[in-house]
Amino acid sequence: MILGLKYAWALAQLGEINAALDAFEDMVSVVEKVMSIQDDEFKLGCNSPALKGFALNCNFYWLDKNGKEYRELYLESNGWNEWIVPVNLLHDVTSDCWFGSSGIDDARWDTLLERLRKCIIVKDRDK
Repeated sequence: MILGLKYAWALAQLGEINAALDAFEDMVSVVEKVMSIQDDEFKLGCNSPALKGFALNCNFYWLDKNGKEYRELYLESNGWNEWIVPVNLLHDVTSDCWFGSSGIDDARWDTLLERLRKCIIVKDRDK
């Protein structure tokens, strides 16, 4: 996720707003797909012939933050790991250090942010 985010940010800084939005949309699409999975544990493979047999072990967990629990996905394979945490992604892309200072004022940007917001699955923490 971070590579997709950095790629989109770099394109925005270069003034390539449409390309930045394309890259960000690709990232949002991946988040939508994985967050829609209902299983708590699963394997995620690749279609690339170069990665034949490669699979990531994936587990959903709950992140305790500000009195609520947010669904997050942990991906791991042979010591490599990555987290997909939609609530953190939304914070990152709307902060000044990422896209907040890039001047994107576009209806498509707003639509993509709304799609990302819909990926945030939250529940009240059990008391």
